[in-house]
Amino acid sequence: MPKNETHRETFARWLEDSETWIGIFENKNLDHSMRGARIAIPFDVSQFSQAEVGNTKAPDVKGILGHHYTLVAKCQDIDSTLEALAGEAHASQS
Repeated sequence: MPKNETHRETFARWLEDSETWIGIFENKNLDHSMRGARIAIPFDVSQFSQAEVGNTKAPDVKGILGHHYTLVAKCQDIDSTLEALAGEAHASQS
């Protein structure tokens, strides 16, 4: 995320090509200090059907060990991405 860019702006930039979806991953490791933390990662649309909510692990990115994070939402629009990142129960999963 570029400096001074909001989450909404970042997600809009990621989704502008209509070939990207956003995975929301939550740290499910009970012994980890960041348990419950959520991260958003963009993916190519070709990976959408293979990603399984509750089973798919995040890739390792920017100092984050992906095996601690499990996919909790697959999002294709900004609002559902923001809701899922915030942990809101009604976030849509496409």
